[in-house]
Amino acid sequence: MTWNPFKKKDEQVEMPPEGAAPAPLDGQDATDPMVDVRQIEELVEPLVERDGVILERVQLRGAAGISNEFLRLRLHEPDARTESVRQLLLSAPERVSGFRDLLVSQDDALAAALDLPATNLAAICSQEDSPQLAPRPVDLLAGLRELALFLARAAEHGLYWAMPNIGQIGVRHEGPATPDGLQRLRLMFTAWDQLCEVAGDPVDLLKAVASALTLLREQADRHGFDFAVKHLDNLLTLLEETSRQPSLDYGTLAEMAARIIPRYELASQTASGQVRDHNEDASLLLTLAQASGTGAQLTLAAVADGMGGHQSGEVASSLALDLLRQQLAAALLAPRSTPVNPRRLPEQLAQIIPAIDRALTERAQLDPQLGGMGTTLVGVALLSQLSTQTVSGVAEPGLRCSVVFNVGDSRAYLLAPTGLRRLSRDHSLVQDLLDSGALTRAEAFDHPQKNVITRCLGGGDSSAEPDVLEFTPGPGEAILLASDGLTDMLTEERLWRAIGEAGTADLNELARQLVAAANDAGGKDNITVVLIGCAL
Repeated sequence: MTWNPFKKKDEQVEMPPEGAAPAPLDGQDATDPMVDVRQIEELVEPLVERDGVILERVQLRGAAGISNEFLRLRLHEPDARTESVRQLLLSAPERVSGFRDLLVSQDDALAAALDLPATNLAAICSQEDSPQLAPRPVDLLAGLRELALFLARAAEHGLYWAMPNIGQIGVRHEGPATPDGLQRLRLMFTAWDQLCEVAGDPVDLLKAVASALTLLREQADRHGFDFAVKHLDNLLTLLEETSRQPSLDYGTLAEMAARIIPRYELASQTASGQVRDHNEDASLLLTLAQASGTGAQLTLAAVADGMGGHQSGEVASSLALDLLRQQLAAALLAPRSTPVNPRRLPEQLAQIIPAIDRALTERAQLDPQLGGMGTTLVGVALLSQLSTQTVSGVAEPGLRCSVVFNVGDSRAYLLAPTGLRRLSRDHSLVQDLLDSGALTRAEAFDHPQKNVITRCLGGGDSSAEPDVLEFTPGPGEAILLASDGLTDMLTEERLWRAIGEAGTADLNELARQLVAAANDAGGKDNITVVLIGCAL
């Protein structure tokens, strides 16, 4: 028999007798990692044994094509205790528990393969010098919900988590990383030796996650990022109020975490700078909604930095944002008979942005005075399904998707409690040299060709393919969009310091002070700042 840790016993494939030709795998996925068990050597390290339940670490040798390390939960001598665990494993959602699949063998009553956490939440929270690894409020809330769902299911089988704490919550970083190495954090249940028959208190789980949020709040306070402090305080107050609810159970806790739906605060500021006599930058802040059985809400913010001289740069940046607004609204908010699918947002942006490039090129061909005009573009789009069903007069949101996109060297940053993280990658000559190792960050900041870009909209000679990154800001975070008039004047270290020095939770005031800081540093170009804050 071949053995595959992603399949159940009745899905395994019988091996032919030794020396016989292998049977054809009709209907099998050619990429399925099937391995002859005769080639596999297992190295097993027992971790926990309790009431006939053994949790062990398994390393495989000679198993090319499948994961070579995982945890295995094995149950011997089925009894009432192991039957409860068996029912728990069979009913636990994969995305909650980390189970890949159930493995049944002739030697064990049951076995389950679990993904290994990279570390635990306490260790992650203590790494202040590695903000790209730090927990984010949005991931902590998602983890709270999933852990509560898991424990609600466990409680149905008489199993409880004895003493929840952040040191017993496993962590994995998953999904694509941002240009600055930031990844989604996933919380995982790992305290198998803490499962017992004594009823646990959901408030203990709430307090464990709240302690991680408190550490983030303290870091934001030390950095002077008052927007994060304000809204993390609001979130902690909400969790405290939830903990005082009578008869709180894990199901109610999971529902509460799912219903924390943030709102977005938008702000923008722009200036010509100290050298230029006119402003070729443009910005867009927009929220559109169509509340119906198939409706949606779109929040859109963007910055465009025009180029081409005279008035052509102004035309390019303004026209690009007008077309972006029109095309997204038409694609997402037009009357329809089927619900909007937010998951298609990245694909739609990847089609709309090159179309804007073609429109700008055609417009320039019609007017010789606009020849060679072009613009950068950076933005964030947040799309939610809306229903006619309402809660307190507000349309109920369904599926949501958030996307950061850019062409050129205008930038997007995440302002998080733990620091400033870049969400976009410049399309520029200097960025290419930086990526190749030919330049350091300090050299790149002062490079004489730092404004030579390799992609833009219009212009006719460069690529207009956008970078599109799915990224959702969470409570206490903000996304900063800026033209190079800000980032050419302020290093990232100085920019983060300016945010702390602003001493305000008001995004309009913060945007104004960032523009002022760039002007104070020389203001050699037009400066535009847009902020999208995730508030509670």
